[in-house]
Amino acid sequence: MVVLLGMNSVGNSAGKPLPASGITGVYEVTIDTDVSETLISYLTQLGFTQIDKGQLGPDQACSIYGVDSALTS
Repeated sequence: MVVLLGMNSVGNSAGKPLPASGITGVYEVTIDTDVSETLISYLTQLGFTQIDKGQLGPDQACSIYGVDSALTS
């Protein structure tokens, strides 16, 4: 499973500006799990929100990620 997440205001509830990290733009982060509901629940508690979901067949996943297995993202 690949989770596409967005940070919400929970992570910055004090309303203070976030420190400059030098990291900008959009990044793809992959986390492999067999229990997606548990992972999504955990990441939600850290202030993330699931914003999209999709699936790839084994051939597509292999060409993109080099993994010969279907995946849900």
